[in-house]
Amino acid sequence: MEERVVHTGEGGFPIVRHLVLRGTNQEIGAALARVAATRHGLTARALQDADPSRSCVQTDYISEHAPILWQRAQGVARGLSLETPTCDSTTLPYNQLPPGLAGPGCSLVYYPPRTTRSGHPCLSRNYDFPKGSAADMFGIELPPEVRQSVRPFMADPYVLELHPTDGGCASLAMVSFDLLAGTLDGINSEGLMMAVNGDEVSLREGMGPQPQGTGFHELSCMREVLDGCATADEARDFLLSARFYVAMMPCHYLVADRQGQSFVFERDPRGGTHVLPGRERPLVMTNHPLHRFPDRVSFPQPHDVQSVGTTSFDRFVHLEDAVAQAAGTHRVEDMEKACATVSVSRVLEWIPEPARQAIAASPGLSRTLWHVVYDAEARSMRIRFYAGETKKSDGTFGERYGELHTFVLSA
Repeated sequence: MEERVVHTGEGGFPIVRHLVLRGTNQEIGAALARVAATRHGLTARALQDADPSRSCVQTDYISEHAPILWQRAQGVARGLSLETPTCDSTTLPYNQLPPGLAGPGCSLVYYPPRTTRSGHPCLSRNYDFPKGSAADMFGIELPPEVRQSVRPFMADPYVLELHPTDGGCASLAMVSFDLLAGTLDGINSEGLMMAVNGDEVSLREGMGPQPQGTGFHELSCMREVLDGCATADEARDFLLSARFYVAMMPCHYLVADRQGQSFVFERDPRGGTHVLPGRERPLVMTNHPLHRFPDRVSFPQPHDVQSVGTTSFDRFVHLEDAVAQAAGTHRVEDMEKACATVSVSRVLEWIPEPARQAIAASPGLSRTLWHVVYDAEARSMRIRFYAGETKKSDGTFGERYGELHTFVLSA
């Protein structure tokens, strides 16, 4: 195990660590369990399932359908000395988000190889999420000594680099909420890239959390794709065959490989699945389902946040326009510039008063916590993390970011 802190934001938010693990999958699981226990206070009791039958069903499903995750789960059981079958070792929760509270309000663009200056497929993405803890967001009064120990949900993200020696792809991913399977975006050694965005429309239409479900939750399915799939076709086949449950909020996914194949995968409140094939031009995805609203012609009218309760449609339009402004093929700097136009602080600028100040003052308002560009051919991650913000006289703020980091998935 190798670990180093690569970023510390203002006031210690966030602290980002680059954690590299090499070994068997059981050894990787045991090492992650030790980190979760020693740094984040996870105990075996926290993994005790209130419904023993659910633990058995989950264990059976993961052992049959996710052999790599199952090997790591066995390492977790060993690392935490779990001796009861009513514990679910397929997850290592920390700084956990209460079900249904919120989710990633993110924006991304996939650039096929013919549209990039390098000729490499690239995935450019803003990850947006609130800064606070449960106490902050719900206004819970806590004694000062207790409040100091309650970490914000996104206080401790990891750049997690895994090199399993007994099966599965090496991978490089941003991880939070669940050290074992909480993948938010990433790339593997085959050049397969994947990112998740929350589906705010489906959440409002009743596709709420089922935290005691079985199968893959909305982040663990990404872990399985990066561990076990080499191409977009393999990832599509897995996602279509998998059993899902919603732990926090419904999500949709962008998957792309180094051969230039890509697709968006979505589920709907009625249990249907939708695969939208990629195209030869850049593809924008925010927080509404593309199988229902594939372009601005199909959007609700009006589609501003006051009318529809989400900035997703406005962000889609702004981001699509920003991508179109680049002349010719896109440089990495063009990708970064386009995503910067839909950072949270920039989005606030579009919202008219008095709604803007009310939204800016909300403890649940997100920040753009990182922008990342994945390069499928280079197997690299180019990323900047949120470092703090500057308050403006109108009650809004400007986000600041730290130095540029480039991580390359090493051999």
